[in-house]
Parts: sequence; structure tokens; C-alpha cells
Amino acid sequence: PELRGRVRSALESGPFRVIDAPSADEVERLVARGDAALGLYLPADFEPFAGERGVLFQDPAREPRFAGAFAGAVQGALAKAI
Repeated sequence: PELRGRVRSALESGPFRVIDAPSADEVERLVARGDAALGLYLPADFEPFAGERGVLFQDPAREPRFAGAFAGAVQGALAKAI
């Protein structure tokens, strides 16, 4: 399977809820509205080693440690997917 799908599966196997969003702007809106504490947008052609990277969003009003934990989990999911 594609890398994006493997990352999604790795995240879903952990404590995260995956919500499909059509764009990075929509992920940013979900976080800004409080529908998600943190958000990760992976483009359809996600390939971080070729420059097609994801975008991480966080609500600045939330504890910064959540972002660190989430970023660590995303890195772990990415490592698992690769």
C-alpha cells in the first residue's frame, strides 16, 4: 500500500481518531474550531523523502506537550509505515 495509507493505519492502531479532510485548510479549520486538538494533513502524493510532506496543525490554546506527544507518535507511525 501507499505510504500515506500505511501512516494512516499506524495512527489508527494507536490512540488517534483519523478524520478525512479534503485539504490542509480544512484540517486547520477543524483544529481552530476545536473539533480536533491536533491535526495532520497528508497530501495524496505524500512522500516526505521526495519533498511532498505533511502539515501538522495544533491549537495554540492547548497544552504544548500534546503537540510534542502527537509529533512523536506521528514520527513513530511514519517509521513503522516505512
